[in-house]
Amino acid sequence: MNSVQKYFNLQLLKSIKQKYLLTYITEALVVIASFWLYKIILDKYDQQSFSLYSILKRVLAFIIPALALGNGVGIPRFIAINSDKEDSIKFLISGLIISFLGFIFFCLLLYLKTDLFSNLIFGSENFSYLANSILLLVLSLLIHALVYSYYRGLMDFNSANFLQIINVIIIPFTFIFIIKDFNLYLRYSSLTVTFFTLFFAISTNIRNISNVKIISIKKTLKMLFNYGIQRVPGDIILGLLFLAPVSIFAYQTSEIKIIGNLAFIISISTMFSAAFGPISLILLPVTSKAIKKNKSISKIKNNIYKILIISIILSVLAMGFIILFRDFIFYTFLEIHEIKNLFEILIITGAGIIGYVSYIVLRSVLDAIYEKAFNSLNVLYSVIFFIVSLCFLHFVYKINIIEIVSCFSLSLALLGILSVKTTAKYFNSIR
Repeated sequence: MNSVQKYFNLQLLKSIKQKYLLTYITEALVVIASFWLYKIILDKYDQQSFSLYSILKRVLAFIIPALALGNGVGIPRFIAINSDKEDSIKFLISGLIISFLGFIFFCLLLYLKTDLFSNLIFGSENFSYLANSILLLVLSLLIHALVYSYYRGLMDFNSANFLQIINVIIIPFTFIFIIKDFNLYLRYSSLTVTFFTLFFAISTNIRNISNVKIISIKKTLKMLFNYGIQRVPGDIILGLLFLAPVSIFAYQTSEIKIIGNLAFIISISTMFSAAFGPISLILLPVTSKAIKKNKSISKIKNNIYKILIISIILSVLAMGFIILFRDFIFYTFLEIHEIKNLFEILIITGAGIIGYVSYIVLRSVLDAIYEKAFNSLNVLYSVIFFIVSLCFLHFVYKINIIEIVSCFSLSLALLGILSVKTTAKYFNSIR
């Protein structure tokens, strides 16, 4: 009997490890594809489209989490805790309803202040024609994020990985080779992602959806809203932190190419950090379940610390690689020659990425163990540091791109330190 039990436990362990490995492979492909997409946009369209896309990526990193209203974290957390799988679809429906209301508000705001939005983001009102495409892009990414979170909560990584491959790789690359206009590319690829994501979610949950009554989701709506609303300020502030260097620099120059190039360098940090995304994706439902079932906290703690150390080492090695081969990546491969002080910017940004990777690894742990939004507090402290240090430099020196990036990177380093400190405080309190 024991041998049979050991066999099935071994098979289960192998199955779990295989799912995790596939998730890492999928995210690695997503990172490579995202980087390659920049190159194709530059070659297929022009430098201006490349710059617009780079800036848009930074803007969306702020908008999507804000409109998701914390549901990207709330949905997988509550599904992982909830033992009834058929009941889990209520969390997805509730999350979509809450986030759609936020999207409607964003639509009204964008249409009423299109020129202002264009001027704030791109430094000119000449790009207000992108408004409709931006709305469709925001909607597609928002729906994808919530449905993807739903499958994460179910620990159905096969479906989650499938969505990533189709929506982030297959659809964008298909349309970019078909459509010759950048604006139309954004529009039609976004529409396709939206329809495919909804079709996939409905077709794989048709029986569970048919059993849901509108009145029955009142409880899940309240649970998700109360949990998520605490995390909205942190999501918004973090998005603003990544957008701030680009926006501040945009006021110093009207050259969309130069602004876009800076946005691209910052995007490299987020693309690189996305490689550690699977750790965060896995730790949230796993930690939530472990705490609910009162499993060995010491074992979880040791595993988390090991993962953190490995992640930091890998981030240092990866940034070293980028810095070492910077001339080939930027000048030869991407053919971008307008970046001044490239070496200094990459060195400074690399220091901040180590802190950001620490935050990425630990944020799901903090969301799982605390109802209170400690991640939001840590982000707030980091942004306050960014503002204070930037103001100080403004009075002492004339601010240029190096000073802006330095304040940005130091803020990310502080965010990583605070994340480690908050996590350690919890584990030390339950010895």
